[in-house]
Amino acid sequence: MHKDIQCILCPYKKERDCSIHDKCYSLSNIYYGTLCKHFPFRQIDNLKMDYDWKMEEKHSKKMKRKYGDYTLENDEIKFVWGIIGTGELSGKQPNLYTMNDIEIIYHKKEKRYYLDIETAYLFQTSDEECRFLRDCLSYFSNFMDENGLSKMKPYNLFMSRPDINMAAESLEELYTNFRLFVDGFCLQNRAT
Repeated sequence: MHKDIQCILCPYKKERDCSIHDKCYSLSNIYYGTLCKHFPFRQIDNLKMDYDWKMEEKHSKKMKRKYGDYTLENDEIKFVWGIIGTGELSGKQPNLYTMNDIEIIYHKKEKRYYLDIETAYLFQTSDEECRFLRDCLSYFSNFMDENGLSKMKPYNLFMSRPDINMAAESLEELYTNFRLFVDGFCLQNRAT
């Protein structure tokens, strides 16, 4: 929900950062904090949750029939590769639904690869952050080697829009972008 709609009842809505106040008057807080506790809102919310759950189950069954293992592929995306995160307790192999330290997802409609890294870790020092990123880069390098993919694709700087994007049309381009990101991040932290 957009902030201007969600915060329609908030006296602080015109302020740039309203999080400094003790109480939030957003519609979701009013609904879930007050209204949802009372009849008929509680029953409506329970029905909606049941409906959402049944729709998710129906979708999962359809994807399982269509792709076999729906945790690896659905109509929109396909899990390409990943390294299971240290916080993942399911004991399953990396897939779309596990917490992975690093993962590559292919978006079918966009025809692009997306790289995600887990950022929910709290490191004590910037050296630990760099070590984590360098470990992820090392895992990615091993994946590239095992699949016979080039790690030497040059970065396209001129006649392009320079940015370090975690989305690319090829795995080689994605690797180059991530390598530049890791090197730049670690160099920046060393310089400060």
